[in-house]
Amino acid sequence: MEKDNGQTRWHYRYDGEHRLTEVISQPRDRNKPQTQVSFRYDPLGRRISKTRQQTLGGRPVGK
Repeated sequence: MEKDNGQTRWHYRYDGEHRLTEVISQPRDRNKPQTQVSFRYDPLGRRISKTRQQTLGGRPVGK
């Protein structure tokens, strides 16, 4: 699924159980970082992890 508010394009991915597994935000401004957030779930459907990564020009931003 994709959404676009004119400044940022948002990509959403879901698994077969309709749980959100990934969100990617792609700013139109190439000087702003892209953010990717991934989610993992246990067998009972509870979220067990959330990973956030930012990249700018394909290179990690931050730490």
